[in-house]
Amino acid sequence: MAYSAVGQFDKTLLEQLKKEGCVLGCEGSGVIEDVGPGMDGALLKGRKVAFLGDAWSEYAVKNINELIFLDEDVDLKQAAGAFVNPMSALCLRKIVKDKGCTTCLFDGASSHLGKLFIQLC
Repeated sequence: MAYSAVGQFDKTLLEQLKKEGCVLGCEGSGVIEDVGPGMDGALLKGRKVAFLGDAWSEYAVKNINELIFLDEDVDLKQAAGAFVNPMSALCLRKIVKDKGCTTCLFDGASSHLGKLFIQLC
């Protein structure tokens, strides 16, 4: 575990989920330290990745199919937010296009999500 984004979901559910023993952190980034049986450790160990869930833990166990593999030169701090906002922006753009809209009013355009959405549009 290298970095984790702090999302509104985490803030909203912080107290409740802590009581239930859940690990918070919607998304994060890190380096693969070990792999399970049947995986190519030589190929995977040391690779930078971004992932969803359990990002506020010291370590996280993830399925290889749920990772974004990052280039070596990618900053892990920036990669900690590689899922939620980018995927949300892509979905918003798809909704706008599918509805045939030529304009869109986006409240919160100065947010990270808003900036990504504007770049995509």
